[in-house]
Amino acid sequence: MPNQWETTQPVRTDAGMFGLWQPEHFADVTEDNWDDRLAEDAALLQHVEAGAFVPVNIESDGSWQFTVRLGDPVEPLSDRERQFLTVSSEPYLLVAEGETALSGLERVGRDLGDDEITVLPTEAGRYAVTIHMIDWMDEPGMADENDEPKEGALPDFVIEIVPESGKETYRTKLVSFDRPED
Repeated sequence: MPNQWETTQPVRTDAGMFGLWQPEHFADVTEDNWDDRLAEDAALLQHVEAGAFVPVNIESDGSWQFTVRLGDPVEPLSDRERQFLTVSSEPYLLVAEGETALSGLERVGRDLGDDEITVLPTEAGRYAVTIHMIDWMDEPGMADENDEPKEGALPDFVIEIVPESGKETYRTKLVSFDRPED
């Protein structure tokens, strides 16, 4: 099993979507072919189905706090995170060839030295990735007078990466969470 680790980072997007992605899969992406490879939903869905791109998509721009965990935890979320959990995705497939990247969609295919890309140490293998949205503002005392998070506030998202068990049914939608039925 891969080493267990956790990292918390702010991540920004102006494209309305974040993602975990495999640098090797997107190594041939250039400014000239970026739109063909990543701008259209149909093209992006092919990458999701292949396990090369896991969308973290709530259809909103901005900077959000992410905690990413790799391992095989018995309880993927802490009691505190569960208390303020808004919604969890179905698992997405991630097929890692080595390191995995986390960034806004507009950074996919760029050099991993880009300071807006977080490089995550994954070993080659197949993983199930679940995205949890946390409403940190609901926790008393964690927002300041400007509704910004205070030190110690929970992240906006917890991404759980665990080795595939072989029993998963994978989500292949670009929007990470189903909207409640009206």
